[in-house]
Amino acid sequence: MKALIVAALREEFGVRWRSHRFGTPGDAKAAASPPHSITGDGPIRAEKGAAEALARENPEALIGIGVAGGIATDLKRGDIIVAKTIVDEQGIPRDCDKRLVNAAIEMGARPVTIATTRTVVLDKSTINAAAVDMESAAWQRAARNIPFAVVRVILDPVSESLPPFLARCAREDGSISRPRVVWYALTHPTAIPQLVGLSRQIKEASRALAAFLPKLLDSVEAIPYDQ
Repeated sequence: MKALIVAALREEFGVRWRSHRFGTPGDAKAAASPPHSITGDGPIRAEKGAAEALARENPEALIGIGVAGGIATDLKRGDIIVAKTIVDEQGIPRDCDKRLVNAAIEMGARPVTIATTRTVVLDKSTINAAAVDMESAAWQRAARNIPFAVVRVILDPVSESLPPFLARCAREDGSISRPRVVWYALTHPTAIPQLVGLSRQIKEASRALAAFLPKLLDSVEAIPYDQ
């Protein structure tokens, strides 16, 4: 089964270049790697970006990757999770493809329920799920009838939260405006260490995903495609 890989942000998709499975940009291994796309963050941009990539690539399956916030108390930074069920922004649950989910579980991912929200979540106690993100349900809608799954790595466990000022930097569609983040940091220098720490944490979490993803894709490619 040939899969399209999507991520919301380039930092999350940076694992592609750090993985031996994909090689480095321009080499033969990279040229033969699975199709991939950055959709944009937040549910509106993610759904639109994924739909455009699906129309362009016409894959047999869609797999979303990236970071997630942990809500279950036993999830630690760096833990790999796979969504058995995704709860959308309206609270409606929808299961992911069992074959893709089982492939991820066999590789060591933990099966969980992921909730997708419209905006950055600062109070995790309001979410009834094991983990939270802003794109998985949107990608699932874009996938329509093709097999779909989401594999993520925990960035901030339940005892931690994202810097609160990120919510102030959100656009109307829920996505985070990088210029607003930069401006906030310039006008509030105490935020700079938080941003530096967040960047470091994303890199650390991404390394765990980088080690996991090649094994998963090898397993997915061995799954027969049923039209």
